[in-house]
Amino acid sequence: SGAHYGWQSETALQDGQQRLTIFHPSSKTEALAAHGSSENAPVEILTAYVDEPWQGNVVTPGHGAAALEPLTAAPVTLLQRDIERLIELIPVSLDMQVEAREYNRRFGNDYDHAERFHRAFFSVKDDPIVTPYWHAARSQKPDVRLTHKITQFESRGIIVQYDLEPLGPLDWLQLHLRL
Repeated sequence: SGAHYGWQSETALQDGQQRLTIFHPSSKTEALAAHGSSENAPVEILTAYVDEPWQGNVVTPGHGAAALEPLTAAPVTLLQRDIERLIELIPVSLDMQVEAREYNRRFGNDYDHAERFHRAFFSVKDDPIVTPYWHAARSQKPDVRLTHKITQFESRGIIVQYDLEPLGPLDWLQLHLRL
């Protein structure tokens, strides 16, 4: 659920609930008060990804290589694609340069597409929320491909799908209908 400081989600786990609170650093006091008591200590993360998750003979999949706000299913989808890609590119020799280059290329493309999907959440027009979190999230100008997707859907109802996007047409349809 959205809040002035950012947003919060609760996930049911086998032994209880896990609460996740996302906020701008300037709203930390308000966000931690809303988060309430928890067994887990607060953790700060920077949303970003590494350029080369496969280096030498080491592959770092999932959250070890990329941190994206779990506002959508994108982080889980990216982890699944990392595992599938790794299985597909199991090396057949000690020289893994070709496999590493292909893994890193596809990883970067997947993350770019997922980031574009995430940015779309903050492309809402005429939204009155003006707090540090929402201002920072909206301050990044959407790239041309995201603008194209939104424009095509708003003007013609067309869901633009780029090659090998990790999030499918139904994901985008749900997002477009929200915008």
